[in-house]
Amino acid sequence: MFWRRAYNGCPPPIDIDNKFSGLQDYEKRYCNTNEATAEFDFNLSLKDLPKCESLEMVLERLLVLYKSKIEIELKLNKTVLIVTHGSVVRALVKYLYNISDESISSVNIPNGIPILIELDDTLSPITKDFQYLDPQKAKVEAEKVRQQGFIHSSL
Repeated sequence: MFWRRAYNGCPPPIDIDNKFSGLQDYEKRYCNTNEATAEFDFNLSLKDLPKCESLEMVLERLLVLYKSKIEIELKLNKTVLIVTHGSVVRALVKYLYNISDESISSVNIPNGIPILIELDDTLSPITKDFQYLDPQKAKVEAEKVRQQGFIHSSL
């Protein structure tokens, strides 16, 4: 649970040759391709990628993109759609709502349920809490996320 939920919880690094790492063919798929690098000027080699990551590390990585791309669009009064997975959403919510390192461990973000965050002119959230577009489903799915660390599979 520490690895999954704590702000600075980080599992041991995975070996790139481990069949579960997904990193074996990273360079041939993503490096030196215009599609992967054009807009964001990414050209990372395998050695640059983290082999483990805490929410703290996710937030650090996210803020580079948020401040260099997303904030610029928001300051132009544009609507921005961010499509990503739960850890990045948790990191963004932590940042925008100034959630403490301790309290973020109890924030459970379900995948696939859009969240609306309206910001004021200072790019601070207008409401005290973020809003799910399907609050009933979000409540059920957030509970499933909360239970993930406690449910044991038969694998």
